[in-house]
Amino acid sequence: LQTVTWLNKHLMESGRPPLREIITINEPNILALNQYVLGIFPGSLRRGPNFAQTAIVNMMRAHVKIHRLLHELY
Repeated sequence: LQTVTWLNKHLMESGRPPLREIITINEPNILALNQYVLGIFPGSLRRGPNFAQTAIVNMMRAHVKIHRLLHELY
């Protein structure tokens, strides 16, 4: 929570809106496996390793994008 408070303070000081939500994903490979291969997690009718791979790639791209944006800001 301290990190979010610090980040929002700096965002607002630079004229940017504060973050409303922050979502972290621990072990995105396990999320994709359980969601798209094993079907343990609800929410998707699409199943198979290709969907899992696409999900992992998208999560990694999102991670890199936010990492770069935060480093540009700070």
